[in-house]
Amino acid sequence: LRRTKYWVVIVDDEESIRLAVGDYLYDSGYQVTACADADALLEVCATPKSNGELPAVPDCIVSDVRMPGKDGLELLSLLKADERLARVPVVLLTAKSMTQDRIDGFKAGADAYLPKP
Repeated sequence: LRRTKYWVVIVDDEESIRLAVGDYLYDSGYQVTACADADALLEVCATPKSNGELPAVPDCIVSDVRMPGKDGLELLSLLKADERLARVPVVLLTAKSMTQDRIDGFKAGADAYLPKP
């Protein structure tokens, strides 16, 4: 399988979800980084490259909604407020499947909302 240059970052406090989603995306040819929480993602996106260039910007972020610390909706608002990250598509992956939760996710700027299995 040939790797694409597309980079997806997964943010979820559940290791089993990070592994399952990460393995699926990796097996589909994507570059994948897994983060256990919102702060880890923000650090990954703020760390300059080894050659001193600006930090890399992911092509897509897949985030859980319910996490310790900053939740997925808080993370989404921080991403949308960041000039470099505002246009990165964000998929909310969550156990919350109520209609109002989906509405809240889309209002916060999510590009897609998928329930966890």
